[in-house]
Amino acid sequence: MMLRTNGEQKAYLDGFEMCAKCIEKYLTEENKRKLESLLISVRNAVEIEDIEPQESEG
Repeated sequence: MMLRTNGEQKAYLDGFEMCAKCIEKYLTEENKRKLESLLISVRNAVEIEDIEPQESEG
């Protein structure tokens, strides 16, 4: 697994969110919920990565 910097993770999240906005209008309600679930997962992963290094340093 390749570790990424916080900046790289946030850039990935930004790109993922931009793509989601572009395709959202073409999705069914069920697929919109799935997409939102994936977005939440990616957001949480980025937030967890932001928190973990700070806790281990202190």
